[in-house]
Amino acid sequence: MQEILVTQNLCKRYGNTLAVDNVSISVPQGSICGLVGKNGAGKTTLMRMLCGLVAPNQGSICLVPNQARTSTTVGAVVESPSLYQEFCAMDNLVCQCKLLGIPADKTYLEQTLELCGIGNTGAKKVKDFSLGMKQRLAIAMALVGKPQLLILDEPTNGLDPEGIHNMRNLFVELNQKLGISMLISSHILAELEKFATEFLFMHKGKIVAHVTQQKLAQITKKGLQFVVDNAENALPVVQNVGECSVDGNKITLFGEVDVTDVVVGLFNVGVRVLSVVSVGETLEDFFIRCVGGAL
Repeated sequence: MQEILVTQNLCKRYGNTLAVDNVSISVPQGSICGLVGKNGAGKTTLMRMLCGLVAPNQGSICLVPNQARTSTTVGAVVESPSLYQEFCAMDNLVCQCKLLGIPADKTYLEQTLELCGIGNTGAKKVKDFSLGMKQRLAIAMALVGKPQLLILDEPTNGLDPEGIHNMRNLFVELNQKLGISMLISSHILAELEKFATEFLFMHKGKIVAHVTQQKLAQITKKGLQFVVDNAENALPVVQNVGECSVDGNKITLFGEVDVTDVVVGLFNVGVRVLSVVSVGETLEDFFIRCVGGAL
């Protein structure tokens, strides 16, 4: 698979502190890559280097295929978004076009606002936007140059559960509809686990693990545990579904499982399902195992 971003031996030092320590990563094109780490792990410093906001002391950053990093190949929201508070959403996007030196295509800008869920704000000033609306506008501004890669630093910070849910749907839509690759840092690991396709784990300036969503599922042995009234009769059914284990009347199926198909299959052989629960490590469990201690 072709990569959209590759770094080699990237380092950044502030005085005696090595904030980013010899980081070499590759982000596949078309992926949503989650960057996970404690506060102070070096995530924001890494993202600032990737965006060209700070220069590395050592190492290289390469966009593939063989493109220089520009404002129209990479879009980013790092730390607090800079918005024109007295302007409306559309005027913010027009200003962003001027800053990037590209034409302000009003049709595209309207589509971008609509895609980001703020297409109906009209002349409303940004200072009167909710936090979620401001976050969506910041992402819309990052999309103005039609980037191939979107870098987002804690984009759901401070949002309520509904806002987080809506933001997740937006990321998936941008990825699937527009083919935009993403690098997203987040402290809300349970949410990140729902949509990211790759995970980078950062600790004390180093990347300590890089796993795909599929590999993570294998490592953490995630699955569903079915409690049944007759495990012996149930076994032939579940063995046809996939990898499983049996402990008394508890049968665990690992990997992606269609609950309805399993329950119907068991019902057809006269087995009742008494309960179904999720089992296995979460992304947070795996992170703690990698680096020790909670976020």
